[in-house]
Amino acid sequence: MVLLGISCTDKISKKEIVKSNKMSDVIKTNSSSINSNLIIISKIKSDEVKINHKNSDVTILSNAELARIEILRKKHQAFLNNSPFKKVLALTKKERKAIGIPPNKFYEQEWELSMNPETGRPHPENLDAIRNQIITQRQQLLELGRTPGDRTDNNWVERGPNNVGGRVRAVMFDPNDPTFKTVFAGGVSGGLWKNTDITSASSTWTRVNIPENLSVSAITVDPNNTNIFYLGTGESYVGGDVNGDGVWKSINGGTTWTKVFGGITGPTTFQTAANLTINSPSGIAGNYECIPTTAFGTPVSTPITANIVLVIDNIAPTNDGCETIANASAFNGKIALIRRGTCDFDIKVKSAEIAGAIGVIMMNNDRHITGM
Repeated sequence: MVLLGISCTDKISKKEIVKSNKMSDVIKTNSSSINSNLIIISKIKSDEVKINHKNSDVTILSNAELARIEILRKKHQAFLNNSPFKKVLALTKKERKAIGIPPNKFYEQEWELSMNPETGRPHPENLDAIRNQIITQRQQLLELGRTPGDRTDNNWVERGPNNVGGRVRAVMFDPNDPTFKTVFAGGVSGGLWKNTDITSASSTWTRVNIPENLSVSAITVDPNNTNIFYLGTGESYVGGDVNGDGVWKSINGGTTWTKVFGGITGPTTFQTAANLTINSPSGIAGNYECIPTTAFGTPVSTPITANIVLVIDNIAPTNDGCETIANASAFNGKIALIRRGTCDFDIKVKSAEIAGAIGVIMMNNDRHITGM
């Protein structure tokens, strides 16, 4: 007796193995080389089973193989029937508690599901050996300063699934795409990816030119130049599987990237060369570090000397300039001092400029002066 075992290479096979038109209790075969009785295990829709001997997805098992499989199946069933957890798995929580059995039903089921049908028990010692080997290899790579995917001799090998995305913390629409279809997405488990038509279900994601093992956690665009992107990498609690390496910058709309700050070898601090000098009163006189910006005007090429006036808008917090400035008349020819607050900088800076201020100092809410 011969049983035809049909194995498909994918869920939607391009080869027509069974042509279905009507209900039938009989499977007919066109192959003259097969002369046997067939076991009908259920009714199926079929006119015929087509077998292509030159390029076929059909596996024909020998009598010896079928017999061995049947013996193994019965052996496995016998082990399950005599499982040490067969009776306790049927107990309710209350019954288990009454006789002092711990609530380990999940592990008991797992024991049966992972049983070796040949031996009647799981073999965790085999898994431990493989796990220990992987841990040793990983430790050796970490000691050499290596991370997965950092070079061609340490590439990632795709294991799937390939139809779902990983965890994403950084997403940005490309500001240079007038159709608003191009999207950048950073994978926490590695890589920056780009989709040029997010509206299409058949569109694909391609990896952008940064190392694939970098954990991408933030992405933004320079508000003054849409061709300049910044990328933040790294995240806590990754266990060495994927790491960050500082801040990266692109000056061509995300086509190429270079590391500009932080990481394993880059600088981790920034020292501004600009100073804010307060002449009086004597209690606060001196030089203060500040971060100059051209976001609201031209660069300051020569020192500006003028009195400082604190913005007052009479609505708490009263010094953030987010509402109508109450002391606007005091700003003509002066430097406006404004707390950072929560509203957009351009709103408050524009209000100070309209009031006649020749400069603006933006002060952080809970630290020293940091913006000018």
